[in-house]
Amino acid sequence: MTGLKHPRLGYLILLLPLFLGIWAGVRERTAVEPINLRATFSQPDFYEQVYSIIEPTEQKSTDIKGLLVNHHLLAANLIAQAFEQVATKDARTVVLLAPNHFEQGSKGMITSDNSWATPYGQLFCDCNIVSKLKSSGLVEMDDQPFIKEHGISGLVAFIKKSLPNSRIVPIIFKVSTTPAQAKQLADYLLKILPSDALIIASLDMSHYVADKIADSNDNKTVIALENLDVSNADKLEVDSKAAFRVLVEAMKLRGANFNLLARSSSAKITGSKNPLDNTSYITGYFR
Repeated sequence: MTGLKHPRLGYLILLLPLFLGIWAGVRERTAVEPINLRATFSQPDFYEQVYSIIEPTEQKSTDIKGLLVNHHLLAANLIAQAFEQVATKDARTVVLLAPNHFEQGSKGMITSDNSWATPYGQLFCDCNIVSKLKSSGLVEMDDQPFIKEHGISGLVAFIKKSLPNSRIVPIIFKVSTTPAQAKQLADYLLKILPSDALIIASLDMSHYVADKIADSNDNKTVIALENLDVSNADKLEVDSKAAFRVLVEAMKLRGANFNLLARSSSAKITGSKNPLDNTSYITGYFR
């Protein structure tokens, strides 16, 4: 694992506020229906701790077109390290692709034009892009599936902190989304997005297997990323095959290549030997 100065210390620092924050967030969301969608944590402490333990990136790259990040907040330092590569105060459209973990909504691909409340202020949608997506008929507009979707809510505060003037286009994918639909969406996004738009896939990798098996699975995923190859995406251990396809297809169209930042897993972070506790992570950028 890279980007963390003291892995076990960082884990202990992050774990307590993680569980306390999730508990508080669940209570808050069930007590009052939110006006806006919300980041996982309503206070900045968690994010500030995460950013404080990563290695700073001295030179931000303006030609990075895409990111691959985890959303499992046990490895929040990997998320912060990835966003450090693209941190800027410039206005930028961010397309955030994630699984529809709870399979909510009536269509395979769903977006929202709502804003997100984060500890760093409101993260607003790029409603022009969202409106075009809705008009295309490729996606459904529905806020409800996003209320509990941690693949999005887990990352919006990182976006707002590292790219404070950005606007978001969130898209979540059901398992039923076909390769053809994913390719069609990737093609359409490249037609309507500004040239400097950042496309991010929020994906965890192998789940519930021993770390040795997870490493083997993730080797195949890294090779697919480096070759910009989605031909065997259905055989890869990724949270959402469709989100993976859209990211890679879009990066191929943009002529961007994958650069690996880090590989890790919850087993490596916590030292757990129980395969049922394990989730693996791959982070990187496309330029």
